[in-house]
Amino acid sequence: MILSMSEQVYTFASLVAVGFIVGFFYDFIRLVRRFINHSALACNIEDGLYWVLALLGVFYFMLNNFYGEIRFFSIMGFFIGMALYFLSISALVLGILGIIWAFSAKVIKTTIKIILYPIKVLINIIKIPLSFILFLYRKYGAKTKKVLHKSSKYAKIKSRKLRRDLSIIVKRV
Repeated sequence: MILSMSEQVYTFASLVAVGFIVGFFYDFIRLVRRFINHSALACNIEDGLYWVLALLGVFYFMLNNFYGEIRFFSIMGFFIGMALYFLSISALVLGILGIIWAFSAKVIKTTIKIILYPIKVLINIIKIPLSFILFLYRKYGAKTKKVLHKSSKYAKIKSRKLRRDLSIIVKRV
């Protein structure tokens, strides 16, 4: 299919815009890498998945808007759009996204602290009597165990003697 000059300009401009958008989404990956350490293998896998998804998206865009025609100037428009994005506003966008990321992290940390504060207070309230009980157990636990063990033997002996005495009394009656 032959495209008119205006259609070619529209195709080129559209793919420059798509290149801008694809570059913007790549900045999200760069931002995550800045704040979360990745191994080289993880970076390679992320890049591979990103490019597969990006190229599938560009192909879908071209298929729906330009009848699937892939022309050299459309591919150049895509890469020119990405290059323009990275050379012009990528640093500014990364800075703004970094500020948003840091602010969001502070908000999330503060929210978690607010949510966990009553739990910490409850733990501190419970910790005092439990530590006292643990102290008493460590100090007197072994002695108490011996005393209770001996007292249970003594109670068994006494109960046997009591049963014997009761059986004797019952037999007399």
